[in-house]
Amino acid sequence: MGKYTDLADAIIENVGGKENITNLVHCVTRLRFNLKDKTKINEEEIRKLKVFGTNWSGEQFQIIIGNEVHDVYSEVCSRAGIAEKPLVGEEEPAVKKKKSLKEIGEAVLDGLSGCLTPIIPLIIGSSMFKMIIALFGPMGSNILQEGSHLYTLINVAGDAGFFFLPVATAYTAAKKFNSSIMNALLLSFIMIHPTWAAMTGEAFSVYGIPATIQSYGSTILPSILSVFVMGYVEKAINKILPKSLNLVFSTALTIAIMLPITLCVLGPAGNFFGAYINIFLTNLQKWFGPLGVAVIAALYGFLVLTGMHTILVTTVMISISTTPDPYLIGALWCWITAVLAIPLAIFLKAKNSDTKALALTCLTAGLTAGVSEPTLFGLVVRFKRPLLTMSLGAAAGGLVSGILGTPCTNLLCMFSNFLGIIGWVTTAPSNVLIHWIISIIISFVVTFILTYKWGYTPEMDAM
Repeated sequence: MGKYTDLADAIIENVGGKENITNLVHCVTRLRFNLKDKTKINEEEIRKLKVFGTNWSGEQFQIIIGNEVHDVYSEVCSRAGIAEKPLVGEEEPAVKKKKSLKEIGEAVLDGLSGCLTPIIPLIIGSSMFKMIIALFGPMGSNILQEGSHLYTLINVAGDAGFFFLPVATAYTAAKKFNSSIMNALLLSFIMIHPTWAAMTGEAFSVYGIPATIQSYGSTILPSILSVFVMGYVEKAINKILPKSLNLVFSTALTIAIMLPITLCVLGPAGNFFGAYINIFLTNLQKWFGPLGVAVIAALYGFLVLTGMHTILVTTVMISISTTPDPYLIGALWCWITAVLAIPLAIFLKAKNSDTKALALTCLTAGLTAGVSEPTLFGLVVRFKRPLLTMSLGAAAGGLVSGILGTPCTNLLCMFSNFLGIIGWVTTAPSNVLIHWIISIIISFVVTFILTYKWGYTPEMDAM
């Protein structure tokens, strides 16, 4: 009897027996089954075993084992009389079938997660430098004086990771979608070339096709979408070109085709949709009152994930200097506190030291530097359930904020860290301050409870 014999026997029994298994492989943390009859699976009993949970990917049933997956896999194969196969990657394709709306949504989240999860170290590293600027720069203790070499160096280190996100996400998207990494990098280099920044907003044409120049620094969606489409262009070109000409012409032809697609369609689409989303959101409170504020708070995380939030923030910054903002900044803060609640809940619930460390880092970056990306990319999109708990918690606080009223008159309140708190405390009237505190506490508490009780999954400990 081996160490994992009992577990292997229980797994085989609860997937319907060895005769129900048509294929079995494993990745770095999971057993992946293709089965004849899905109705024979007893997921409830499987979850009671020493496993981290179960998951469906298309027609493939997955059991999350963790670091011991290879040993468990070998034992299952031995007990079931199945020939062992090599380790597979997370991107192993599932059996194709017509997908439901739920499966399409899960596929989109899986695509985003696959592109964003690998860049978590980059985001966290840049966030740490931003935290130093926030604490010791001019808006903090002013130990680091603006204009000094050290301040400039740390500021550049903090901004660089975010500015070059299109390059990082192009690289990870190429790996996720099995496209050429070099083609993806070249396309992202073109997108963030300094020439475009100097021409932002100007009319331009690509092969005679009209386009409005955009600045793509710090964006993620344009590069992910472009690399996704580029994968199909590459395959078409590689089928047409003789192998002898592939090395010479494949990249140039791919990029030449992608230029109008990226610069005229996919790239500007983010700003186009962002502009209309901005109009929609700024009218929600007029149309639906407090419910509109709740919707804004719930949707704000999705805007940040796609980079569309910058248009909304810019609008508020311009208008707040002349007219007090009645609801947008209050809704924003409900979302900010919801994002802070997620890593705290996961830190307290997790058993895996790596998971705890990641959650603590995300929480620290949010509290000190006001940077939400580590939490969004590292926890929310990656594990999916926190996306719902964040939205529900933010909506609860937003609803209260809309009912009580939290008008803002100071730009300092827009900072998403301790500087914003100082802005509210020092500039808001006492009744508004109380309303703001009540709304963000509700947002935090609701998100924390939902994440701790439901949003946390055993998969988080199988990192």
